[in-house]
Amino acid sequence: KRPDGSMNYKRTYNACMKSIREKRQELESHPDTFLVAETGADISKARDNHQCAVFLQIQGADCVEGGLHPVDEFYDLGLRVQQLTHHYDNFYAGGALSGTNTGLSNRGLELIDKLESKHMLIDLSHSSVASAEQALKRAKGPIVQTHGAARAIVNNARCTPDSVIKSIADSG
Repeated sequence: KRPDGSMNYKRTYNACMKSIREKRQELESHPDTFLVAETGADISKARDNHQCAVFLQIQGADCVEGGLHPVDEFYDLGLRVQQLTHHYDNFYAGGALSGTNTGLSNRGLELIDKLESKHMLIDLSHSSVASAEQALKRAKGPIVQTHGAARAIVNNARCTPDSVIKSIADSG
């Protein structure tokens, strides 16, 4: 537990593998309702079949801190969105609540390249402003923020400045 009362949990590789497998199995056990989406075209396919397309995501890159090889395994299991941080700094990027506005490390730049090589979405939710700006400069394709709020409305470190929101929109 952090001094501000929040939790800084780190998920291991094994915990992430288990989570992806369990969620995929749960979704696939309801084929009339859900489609585990692996491409953008799956959204239309799900809509045509009256299903909900679900893209699997992990919050925070803690589970790949031992190296980038797990990205391939996660991808093979259906993961298509990787959030860089979950509030606090990790080996790759600065988190929104760390209070330091740390940017991407050299390993973070490598992670951006790896995710893009797999055509996985990079999620900036809970990243520091510096990490978000650097990821947006490094990436060649679109970047997302799957959840959050605008800092202009809610002045909190977890919320995103307008300049980053605009850059995300401009990324495609």
